Amino acid sequence: MTDVVQVALITGVCTLIASSLGLVISLITTIFNKKKEIELERIKIFDGNKFDAYILLYQFLRNVRLSYRPDEEFEKQIIGDLKSDLFKSTIKLIGYYSKSIRKHLITLDNEQIFYNNRELYVQLDKPMNSKQYLHICECIFKEVEKTFANWDK
Repeated sequence: MTDVVQVALITGVCTLIASSLGLVISLITTIFNKKKEIELERIKIFDGNKFDAYILLYQFLRNVRLSYRPDEEFEKQIIGDLKSDLFKSTIKLIGYYSKSIRKHLITLDNEQIFYNNRELYVQLDKPMNSKQYLHICECIFKEVEKTFANWDK
């Protein structure tokens, strides 16, 4: 082979290798960026759902506060609150709440199960009274307020 052919061949091979390497790097960068975009989108969706869940919980707690009447029969009030669509929706979204809020919501959900199935439910303790119910709701409300304050930062 002549020198010109060898130079042309080496130049062609180097160009092919450089182009292939550029293509591979571009492909890897695209895949990496796509994974980042998907992860960011997933986080946005989760945060949006979490925000909606907290707003729903806030509405439920607000309704409890506004509808509570100390002079009325407590049992009717708590049954009404715990059978409400807001409470049912809140329980469906329980995975979005903090651990302490979930604990309180499970307590309320257990109370709702008790009121719905008294004849089947064996409970050692008495059903909660209005003071306990309002205390749990107040604890949840403070946690929600704390979460909202953290989101403001």
